[in-house]
Formats: sequence, C-alpha cells, structure tokens
Amino acid sequence: MKIITEMHRSGTSLMARMRFGSIKLTDKIWLIVGIGMAFHILMAAYSFYTERIKVWEYNELAINLASGKGFVIQHLSTNYYAFCMPLYSFLCSLVYKLFGVTEYGVLIFQILLSGIHSIIIFLIGEKIFNKRVALLSASMFFFIPGLTYYNVVNLHSLTLDSLFISFICYLSIRIREKFTVNNCLIYGFFSGLGFLSRGTVVAMVMSSFSYFLITRHIYDKQFNKMQISRRILPLIFVVMAFIVTISPWIMRNYLIFGKFVTVSLASELLWRGNNPVSIGTSYTTNGKTVISTISQNTLSKLKNSTEIEQGKIFMDLFKSYVYKYPLRFIKYLAVKVYYFWSFSPSTGISYAGGLTLLYKIYYATLFFFFLIGTAFVVQKNRLNHPIILIILQCFSISLLQSVFYVEGRHRFALEPMMMLIAINYFMSFIDKIWKNDK
Repeated sequence: MKIITEMHRSGTSLMARMRFGSIKLTDKIWLIVGIGMAFHILMAAYSFYTERIKVWEYNELAINLASGKGFVIQHLSTNYYAFCMPLYSFLCSLVYKLFGVTEYGVLIFQILLSGIHSIIIFLIGEKIFNKRVALLSASMFFFIPGLTYYNVVNLHSLTLDSLFISFICYLSIRIREKFTVNNCLIYGFFSGLGFLSRGTVVAMVMSSFSYFLITRHIYDKQFNKMQISRRILPLIFVVMAFIVTISPWIMRNYLIFGKFVTVSLASELLWRGNNPVSIGTSYTTNGKTVISTISQNTLSKLKNSTEIEQGKIFMDLFKSYVYKYPLRFIKYLAVKVYYFWSFSPSTGISYAGGLTLLYKIYYATLFFFFLIGTAFVVQKNRLNHPIILIILQCFSISLLQSVFYVEGRHRFALEPMMMLIAINYFMSFIDKIWKNDK
C-alpha cells in the first residue's frame, strides 16, 4: 500500500511537471506575472478597504501636480520646489489626471510596475544563469516581504526605484556583452530616468564605468591596443545620454533657484545620518526621530528661511559635525554600511514585533545563500562573470546611501538581485543532492 501511495504521489508530481513543462516559455512568464500581480491586487484591496494605506510626501506632490499647483510641498514651514526626485510623483500625477485622485489607482500602477519588474528579473536570470533559475526568481519576486509591503500598502517610490535598479543591472550586462554606442546610449538614457527616481542610482553608473574599463583591460587584448580616446568613447555616450535625460529637471530648478540643484532636501538627509545624536538612521538611541532633536534656536532659523537657505543651515550643521567629530564620522560611515546589509538598532521600530522577527529570519536566510552563491560563482569565474558587475553596482549604492542615513527600505530595492544569486546557488545545491541520491 505504501509503495502504491508513493507511486501515486510521484506520478501526480510528474504529471504536474509535464503539464507545466509543455507550456511555451512566454506563456509561463505571463502566467507567473498574472498570478503574482493577482496576489498583489488582493493584498492591496485588503489594505485599501481596511484603511491601512500609508501615504508619503510623494502623494502630496502628485496631487499638487495633478491639480495644477506644480511640484511643490510644505516642509519645515517653507515651500519646497525640489523636495525629492520628481519621476515617481510625476507618474502618479498622470494616474490621478486619468482616473481621479484615488489611492487605489496608484496601488494598481505600482502593481503593474511589479509585473514589469518580474519580467526584468527573468531576463537577467536567463542571461546570466538559466531558464529554470530565471522562472523561479521571477515567481519568488512577488513574495519578497519588504518590496511587497511597500508595493501594496505604501504610496512610495520604492517600487519604481527597485525596478530601475534591476533594469540598469540588466542593461549593464548587455553592455558587458556588446560594448557598442547604441547600448551605451540606451544605458545612459535609462540611468538618467533611474536617477530622476532615486539619486543614488548615479553610483551604479560610476561603478559600471570602473568595471567595464578594468575587465576589458584584463580580458580583452584587442581593447588594450586601442587609443585611449576610442576606449572611453562609448562611455562618453553614456554620460551624454544621462545628462540629456536629467537636463529638463536641472534646468527647471536653475530657473527657480538661479543655481544648479538636484534635490534641495539633500543637505537635511546628509545631516540626519551625520550629527552628534544620530546612530546612522532617522532615529536616535532612545527611538526619537533625529529631526525632532533640532534645537529651538535652529528651528526658528529654519522657519524663517527659504528652501535654499534651509539647505545651507543643514549643510553648515553637517560640516560642523565633521570638523568636531572626524573619527566618529568615519566610524559611522562603516557602521552605516554594516546596517545597510544587516539590521540597525531602529529596525522594525514602525512595525509589529512579530513581522520584524519573520523578516529577520527571511533576510538572514537570503543573505546566507546570497553570500555562498556569490562565492560559488566567483570561485569558478573570478572577475569575468556578470554577477560581479551586479554585486559591484549594488554595493556602490550601499556606500553612497551610507554617506547619508540608512533605513531598511533602502536595501529592499536590492533584494531582487540578491534573491536571484541566492536561488541560483540553492538550485545548484539541490541538483547536487539529487545526483548524489541517484
């Protein structure tokens, strides 16, 4: 009887595999995307009807854009015209113009972005590993806890930021394979769009430059015979496309402020992670927000200042801190990199304890397989593998973010790339066990 039961189970699983295996690859991808998006829509509907939607400043900016007031928001009793990067709020304002001001419309938009993101994950997995890893990674993408939470509960740019990070990784792999002007122009254009979503994307461009020049110098003898001008010419096209893409935002700000500005809030964000009471996050050791610790004297100065003047006040506070505590500043740069890839003392301060514990267990597992998976590939291929390029780009984002301040959500944007590497090793590990059992 036991044998018959086992035969029935194995036969059933075999039939299931055969049915899935007979589906065309494109149909498999659409099936995965459809099921994943349906899952997110159900979660978003629950969040919407239980009134658990969390609204951030991006939403107010989007409403102001849609209503004709422009890209402006009140912050510290002052009108800010370059509060943050504009792309997410601009896209949300288009949603509001088309469908009316409804939070659920933006949630659906974010879920559509997650569907596109899943396809990008598949394309990367197929290009650097194999179809099986690519399909599993595209499926598991919809269950990444942090991204899912921000996708279906928050009106936040993280969904768009993460999509651009993954897509820029994909485009950089294309450049690695074909170092052509066209690929460089496409890379520069989408890097520029990514920058207009999240400024730290610029670190990916810089690290990619370094990787392309170093690896081609090591592995491509023909490249070394070229004149220096010809070696860097494609990269010049990257910079040109990048600058052209971001120029409307820069010129708009120049007309408003009379100077070149990307984000006027940058000085405050720099100060948040670099001041005497900061632990490298938005919170102090006793759980207060860093912004709440500003002295009354400084606060009164801020309230009587313009957007640019407030930025100068925060920059002066930051400089004063660096001059006064240079060793602490350097120490906390390293500490913030550690927090970025692990957990800070303020991790989970805004969430239920049970959810934070579950996330920590998930992330510890993911990080373990990510590290082992990286070592597994590097041992075989050394520098000449696209995983190294992906890791370099992700690590460069963590370094630049750590100059400012670090929160758990900053890493959420990179977890799809970490998951891809972790799943590749996990599948290789399972295959090895399977072969040994046989």
